[in-house]
Amino acid sequence: MHDALTQGEVISPEDVQTVFSVQYEGFPRGRQLLTETEALANEFLSRIEAGQSFDQLILDESTDPRAAVDNGYIGGVAEGAQVQDIVDAINGMADGEFSVVESQFGWHVLQRLAPPTLAEVEPEIRANLLLVRKANAGQAWLTEIRAAADVALTPGYGAWDTQFGAVVPAP
Repeated sequence: MHDALTQGEVISPEDVQTVFSVQYEGFPRGRQLLTETEALANEFLSRIEAGQSFDQLILDESTDPRAAVDNGYIGGVAEGAQVQDIVDAINGMADGEFSVVESQFGWHVLQRLAPPTLAEVEPEIRANLLLVRKANAGQAWLTEIRAAADVALTPGYGAWDTQFGAVVPAP
């Protein structure tokens, strides 16, 4: 039904640019290897600096259960999006740099990744905008149907609320 309501919907370049500017532009991204001790985190950092693959270390050593699925990717780093210790550490690093930081979850070997380009995230932005428009179109359709509904209630049971499509009990 949502597809029918949004058929022919156009996501403009301006719409994409607006979302990119607010949600992606200038926000660095990060990856992590989570471990239990500072000593292990520092050992892993030394191994990375000696040339060992961060990707492989994440897969082999991270205690984060998602690491095997997302290769330690923690996404865009912004206030409130991650643990503050991680946000502060990533924001204090240069793109590509590694660092060790402690949080309430353990010790992290972090890598700062550059903010995404518009080309990298445009498909994701378009898909998300379309989902929002489908949800909005569905809600508008439902509100219209509810408002047009001819609902008769037995006296004393209450009144029909056209906005919410529900019976409001009598006082």
